[in-house]
Amino acid sequence: MSLLNEISSEDITPQGRPLPDGLWKVTVLNAAVKAARAGGGTYLWREYGNIFTTDGQKSVTLPDGSIFNVGNRKLFSRSTLDNANEDAVRIGNGQIKQEAVATGIVSKPGKGEKVAFTYADDMNAYTQTLIGKEVVVRTAQKVRTGPDKKPVLDDEGQPIVDAEIVQYVIPKAA
Repeated sequence: MSLLNEISSEDITPQGRPLPDGLWKVTVLNAAVKAARAGGGTYLWREYGNIFTTDGQKSVTLPDGSIFNVGNRKLFSRSTLDNANEDAVRIGNGQIKQEAVATGIVSKPGKGEKVAFTYADDMNAYTQTLIGKEVVVRTAQKVRTGPDKKPVLDDEGQPIVDAEIVQYVIPKAA
C-alpha cells in the first residue's frame, strides 16, 4: 500500500516559530533579480540558510528558559532596485550596499572615502558573486501585513509573524 493513499493531520506540520530577534550567521543560498508584481520595477531577492548563532550554535536559550532549535529554517530578503517610489529605491539600495560590505564583496570605505560598487550596471553578476557568501545579520520578528496594511492571519485567526533581516552586520576591522 502506498503511503500517499491517505493524509492525516500528523502528516501536515505547521510552520515553525520564526527565528528570535538577534544576530545570526547565515549563508546566501540563492539570489536573483526579479520583476515586482505590483507597481513595476525590480528587486533583488535573496534566500539565506545554514543559520547559526554567531558563536556557531544551532540552538539558543530564550528568555523564558525554553530552547529554540534553528533546524533548517530559511530567511528571505527583498531589496528594491528600481521603482516609482524613490524612498523604496533608496532603502533597497542601502540594504544592498550594506550587504555587499558585510559579505566582503566590497571593501568597507574609510571615513570620508567612497568605494566603487562595480555591480551597479549588472546586478545579475552581483547575485552570482553573492551566492555562497556568509554574512552576519540582525533579525527582528514582525507581523506580516497584507496590501491593506492589516495583519495576515493563519488558519486559527492568529497573526503570522516572520523573522526579517533588519541589518547586515559589517565586521569590525582587524
